[in-house]
Amino acid sequence: MPKVSVEHGEQIRSRIVESAISVVSERGFHDATIQDVVADSGLSVGAIYTYFGGKDELFAAACQLTLERELEGLAAELAVAPTVRSKLEIAVRHWFDFLADEHVGGTFMVETWAMARQQPVIREMLLRRRESLVTVGRMLLTEAAARGDIPDVLDLDALSRGFAALLDGLLLQRVERADSWRRATAERHALVFLDLLYLARPGPAGVP
Repeated sequence: MPKVSVEHGEQIRSRIVESAISVVSERGFHDATIQDVVADSGLSVGAIYTYFGGKDELFAAACQLTLERELEGLAAELAVAPTVRSKLEIAVRHWFDFLADEHVGGTFMVETWAMARQQPVIREMLLRRRESLVTVGRMLLTEAAARGDIPDVLDLDALSRGFAALLDGLLLQRVERADSWRRATAERHALVFLDLLYLARPGPAGVP
């Protein structure tokens, strides 16, 4: 049997994980099967079990890759923003761009949350994701407060956690509203909180 190079092995593994993401997004975790991944990837059952011990392990890897991409994409966009306000707005729009991605967006996130109750490894990944997002938000708000753009008396950690929860809640509204959901409306519901935050900044000579 020919020896598989490390690079080729990683390519095969990535192909399997990409197919798992696609299958879960389309069918949901509970209905998706290894056979679905076989059909989507064009690989054999044996090839999949060479890299993964089973469905749970494979779909956990799919969750991990999806969450990593979400955070990497956000970091790349924030790096080129000129102001803190624009970075905060980018963070909001990045979330909605992620939801709009038919391959890995909102459907996949909802399925991941559903899996978390039965799979501690996925729950831990989601907790790490939230802490990463909260850390980014807290850093941006701290910079805004230092510049005098927002009040420096706010609990910035609590504000960051609340805003992250708001964005996740807007995803659940998308599930509830189905075809009546409109991105522009949901986006405005998030951005209005930034308007309120910046309106609360101190006025000239320390006058609120």
